[in-house]
Amino acid sequence: MKLLGTFNGHDGIAGFKLALAEASRVLRPGGRVFARGMVGDRPYPGRPDFPGLTAKIRFIPTQTEPLDALAQAGFRGVEVETWKEVGCLQDASGVGFRSVTISAWKVTGDSQPRQAVRYDGPFAKLTDDDGTAFHRGIAVAVTTDQAERLRNSPASGQFIFVDSPNGPETTK
Repeated sequence: MKLLGTFNGHDGIAGFKLALAEASRVLRPGGRVFARGMVGDRPYPGRPDFPGLTAKIRFIPTQTEPLDALAQAGFRGVEVETWKEVGCLQDASGVGFRSVTISAWKVTGDSQPRQAVRYDGPFAKLTDDDGTAFHRGIAVAVTTDQAERLRNSPASGQFIFVDSPNGPETTK
């Protein structure tokens, strides 16, 4: 589901949270939501009054507000896919503008570990959004939802997915 410019509308983050609630309601478990819009490097003072196509922008959240809203709405695997400076748009506020595309996953609700995943990446330890710690070279039991998010992440090449009919080698 794509939410384009929803956090830049009249209702700002409150409107974005309503859109996320609806996305959570209609998406199947494991479904993805994409949000795109403009953020600022600090709070924007007042209401923007930009020219041309950007005149539709009525609210500019800080760069963390959309990410926090996705996590609060229960989405996981929140990932910033694009992060571009909007240098052609400047005003007297001094706020630095960025165009951002964010994706996240609706959780499946399956809380039972179903698969083992071994992290072979460059760091000694990695922790995901759910708090699961992956120590390099050690298999960890993950839920189906976690395994799917890892498979579809940019870091998927750093993980080995161990399919075992008897369950994972180790648990969290």
